[in-house]
Amino acid sequence: MTDRLVSAYSEALAVGDKALFDAFLARADDAGYGKYLKSHAAAWQKTIADLAQGLIDGLDRCELPEPIRPDEQFAEGSSGSLGRMVVPIYKGHGLAYDHFLGLVKLLRVPFLEMARRVGVAETGQDPTLDIILRFFDKFELGLSIEWHRQELALSHRELRAAKHYILYEKRRYYTIFHRMIEPAFVVDNQARICDVNQAFEDFFGVKGRDVIGKTCCEVLDARLCSVCALEKSLTEHTSFSNVEVCVPMGGEERTVLLAGTYLGDLNGEFPMSIVVLQDVTGKKRIERALKESEEKYRTLIENVPDVTWRADSEGNLLFISPNVKKVCGYTAQGLTRNGRLGKIHPDDLPGVVAAYEALFSRRQRFDVRYRFRRKDGEWIWLHDRAVEVFERNGLRSTDGVFADVTALKAVEDELERHRSRLEELVAERTAELSHSNELLRQEIGERRQVEDELRHLTVSLRRSNAELEQFAHVVSHDLREPLMLIVAFSERLLQRCGAALDEKGMEYLERVLRSARHLERMVDELLQLARISTRGMTVEPLDLGELLEEVVETLEERILQVQGRVDIGSLHSIEGDRVLVRQLFQNVLANALKYRKDDVAPRVVIAGRLVDDDFVEVSVTDNGIGFDEKYLDRIFVPFERLECGNKYEGTGIGLATCEKIVIHHGGLITAKSTPGVGTTFFIRLPVHHGGHGLKGEE
Repeated sequence: MTDRLVSAYSEALAVGDKALFDAFLARADDAGYGKYLKSHAAAWQKTIADLAQGLIDGLDRCELPEPIRPDEQFAEGSSGSLGRMVVPIYKGHGLAYDHFLGLVKLLRVPFLEMARRVGVAETGQDPTLDIILRFFDKFELGLSIEWHRQELALSHRELRAAKHYILYEKRRYYTIFHRMIEPAFVVDNQARICDVNQAFEDFFGVKGRDVIGKTCCEVLDARLCSVCALEKSLTEHTSFSNVEVCVPMGGEERTVLLAGTYLGDLNGEFPMSIVVLQDVTGKKRIERALKESEEKYRTLIENVPDVTWRADSEGNLLFISPNVKKVCGYTAQGLTRNGRLGKIHPDDLPGVVAAYEALFSRRQRFDVRYRFRRKDGEWIWLHDRAVEVFERNGLRSTDGVFADVTALKAVEDELERHRSRLEELVAERTAELSHSNELLRQEIGERRQVEDELRHLTVSLRRSNAELEQFAHVVSHDLREPLMLIVAFSERLLQRCGAALDEKGMEYLERVLRSARHLERMVDELLQLARISTRGMTVEPLDLGELLEEVVETLEERILQVQGRVDIGSLHSIEGDRVLVRQLFQNVLANALKYRKDDVAPRVVIAGRLVDDDFVEVSVTDNGIGFDEKYLDRIFVPFERLECGNKYEGTGIGLATCEKIVIHHGGLITAKSTPGVGTTFFIRLPVHHGGHGLKGEE
């Protein structure tokens, strides 16, 4: 080796890292290894730089070539150590050994090409080429030995982990197998028992050491030999489950379910399966009892006279007892398939549907009677009932029962006819008695009238007024009953015989009924008027504002009908009888709403003021039809009605009642009015009750 060639080559290596790496990349792409350099090209570039420096150092020492030896000693030295150092880098990148070795073989090519460019001969006596080749041989051998050494270490670690895993699995199997609550055993390919758990020993009353090595049929029962599922599991390496067999134990048979699976074998030998037993004797007993109960229930359903059914929330039948054929003529299948709603009488169907919907929406008891068309076309009466709603598998349904009550309905109708006839007889007898009582009352009235006329000649005006009030009270009482009878029998006559009357007859009957009702209202108001002077007063503090609010609330419906409005101002409190004062203002407000103009919505304004600290004056102003003030005295006279009021319904007693109440409290009532403008009533009541009436009953 000449000093000139070594020096030139060393200089080329010192400055040619980039050129060597580019040449290596080009060679790698040509060989199909380029894709393995993309993720770790920097590491390969550093490796080439380290190789260049290592080769420079080797040339400087003029290392003599050594014969190639396939042992680890040959891999010692700078290039061998470099090879061992780069292995962890590329193994960490996940590079496969064959790809890695292919790239390593390409590393020497750029170095040899650079040697040729500086004049290193490929043959002859120049040792430079041999140094380069020996350098790379050591590098490749060193990294190969290191790679395989690390692979062997990894295999040893994995083998130790596998042994630990097998040991863990054995312990886990032992723990699970021996702690199972179900009896279990392991058998080999000849159905010989290899192991049993504690639950097996407890269930069969045996010790494991006494049964291991015996066949299943010897330990359990010969009938198990007929169960081929275990043999099939062993031969076909499969599983089985729910194989039911009977095992004799303690003088009785126990029903068990067998389930098993193939466990595998060791090196093709000792194939085994595990079998688990589940004692279902109690479950079978319950199933038999349940089946017997269902049979009893079915027998009961089929023999009771009523028809039982189950339907969903839409009324679709889910079940109906077979005895429906006896009642309705339809088979259970036919009625379930075609439905029953279409066979209910059209007049009864809406009520049935509404009651059924109420059962599901409001849990309201379903209890209806309706007419049902039998298969032969006959209409029968059914009494249908259901109480509870339940939900199963997302479906809401109910259970019910119906019975044929046609005969019972006929008896009830007959009783109703007899009851109606009895009511008519009672009404006729009552009418006769009423007529006799009326004649008697007339005679008594005539006698009292004579007595009143005689007293009138000798008593004072106050006594006369009292007797007149008493007379009004008695007359109103005596008139109420016959008037009630007239109204009642007129209404009944209108209902029962209205169709038989002609138009004129109907008009006469309706006029009689209207007049009787009007007279009845007049008697009620007259009785109310008569009671004012005779009833005792219960005096208590009254908040007039609160009381007027109650009166307006009572008249709210009438106010809404006429689209009216009532404004209440500030009012003082007084002492008085709540019932009478409430009636006073209710009559005045009702009067204001009644006598309104046709095209104007009524408006009422209520105001109050204190007069001399002793009286409260309440004014009630309306925008109604008004009246001429020359008739002021007449409006408070009972039964007096002005001509303008003839078209308005009324008895003419309301304002007379108001005057009686005011006077009874020691007050005063008057009015101011303008026709077509409106009316204002002035009601003056004492703040404190001063002896008019008693605090309590008179």
